[in-house]
Amino acid sequence: MQSVTRISTLRQPRSGQQHHPLYRLRWRLFILFFPLVGPFLAPLFSYIGIWPFGMIARFIYFLGDTLCPLPQRAVLLAGYSTAVCPLCYGALLGLAVIVLSFPFRPRMRQRWEDLSWPFQLLLIISVLIPWLSDYVLNKAGWAFTPQWAMYLLGIAGGLAVGLLAYFVLGKEVACRQTI
Repeated sequence: MQSVTRISTLRQPRSGQQHHPLYRLRWRLFILFFPLVGPFLAPLFSYIGIWPFGMIARFIYFLGDTLCPLPQRAVLLAGYSTAVCPLCYGALLGLAVIVLSFPFRPRMRQRWEDLSWPFQLLLIISVLIPWLSDYVLNKAGWAFTPQWAMYLLGIAGGLAVGLLAYFVLGKEVACRQTI
């Protein structure tokens, strides 16, 4: 009897072949890992205070101050604030849900595309307005939304921004595939 040993079952796609959907998911997860974990790593790295970690934390805080309009509302961990406020982090979570779910959920995408475009736009705007109004009210100092509510509004806002991007760019990509 002969025994055959397989070293690897993964084959590289030939030219003209497409990658398996899990391959694309792996890259999306890798790209989303740093924005999702970075805001919580910054206070940890600042708390540790060892040379390379402190420098990485300062860079993460620099990015957070550049991107987040409400850094003063950030959550405190170990006496240090996170890099972004709950509103921004919730929006990042909502965007991550859209980025990870739409390519792999054809039924959900089909249901979304079956809706008429005015109804799609109405849904997007109805979810986007509370997120934007909370940002404006907090920025002006007229409201002090609890942080748990900021997370929820941020997730809804991120979902709305992701759907808006799909609403605008999805039609263009579909037109390119038919040409």
